[in-house]
Amino acid sequence: MLQVAILMDVKMILNDSRDVLDNWRRQLTDACGTISRVVCEDGGIFSISLSSSGLAGVLSPSIGKLRSLKWLDLSKNLLSGNIPTSLPNIPSLNSIILAYNNLSGEITDQLLDVSLYNCNSDGREDDS
Repeated sequence: MLQVAILMDVKMILNDSRDVLDNWRRQLTDACGTISRVVCEDGGIFSISLSSSGLAGVLSPSIGKLRSLKWLDLSKNLLSGNIPTSLPNIPSLNSIILAYNNLSGEITDQLLDVSLYNCNSDGREDDS
């Protein structure tokens, strides 16, 4: 139930003009097996893949509460604001893809321990 609440926090802040997150609903009791673009492993959210989804807005810091998240792909959207400082708090996180958004902020030392894909100033994808 906590995982569903966290996903709802993420959804509430985003502008989802294509209704990609339409089945992310608060009344769900389990995020695993029922929510699109979310893959689970051993009862925890393993990956979220929202590339090219037309999402706009700010990424909720609540995403840092997904303790089992290993893969996060938010590339090719219209996300803006700072990269949440809560991302380094995810102990299992292996890969983050943030390319082709308007995100800003500091890449912390903790995030440098994962495969971080972001954009440099001329829009080409970098593997940091």
